[in-house]
Amino acid sequence: MSIPVGCTDLTAGDTPDHAGRRGRGAGTVVRTGVRLRAALTVARGSVALSIVTALALTCLFLWQVHSLLAAEGWLQHTDQAMKEAIALQKVILDAETGMRGYLLSRQPRALRPYHEAEENFAAGLASLRTLVSRNAGQVRRLDEINARFAEWTAVAQRTIRGEVTPPLAQDFFSMGQGVAAIDLIRERINAFLDEEQERRIQRSHTVQTRVVHLFVSGAALSFALRLVLMWIKRRLLS
Repeated sequence: MSIPVGCTDLTAGDTPDHAGRRGRGAGTVVRTGVRLRAALTVARGSVALSIVTALALTCLFLWQVHSLLAAEGWLQHTDQAMKEAIALQKVILDAETGMRGYLLSRQPRALRPYHEAEENFAAGLASLRTLVSRNAGQVRRLDEINARFAEWTAVAQRTIRGEVTPPLAQDFFSMGQGVAAIDLIRERINAFLDEEQERRIQRSHTVQTRVVHLFVSGAALSFALRLVLMWIKRRLLS
């Protein structure tokens, strides 16, 4: 018995309707596989995009943190310079108080504030010079303070050794060049403090500005990551 033409691709027991349904099923599987591969491609691209975006925003956020910490460091640096300049003012006052007490009493124990001030002055001045070493104007002020105090203490030491008569010493430390030297020192320290105060205002403003920038960067990072995650979810579900 011969096989009819056009029926050679049918298996035993198959009808044309069965074969059509099997062909459509195979096509559906193929289309589903294509869709899955496309979805995986989109997912990989979305994940890559989210990682790049997160890294970029994280780098920006970390830079803002570093910038804020640097600004706070300079503000603390200025505060320390002002604190030490005020301490130097007290050292000068102690030296002056000690000499005046000695001139009035002629008692060696009255010189205790003077001797302590003489010891503390060099260390305080050296520390201040280190703090403002990048500021030539402030360094010049400190050099002038050092020179004037050296002149003042030279006369003080001669007075203590008895090389200067009491009337001349009284005149020097109460009305003459000694008073002028101390007044000049105070003027230079006040000028030093005024400049540092201006710097403190500027640096405080910088810190406040960078705090705002840090807050905005953090909010932008959080918002951007949320948007990326929402976008990925929608693409995967579409």
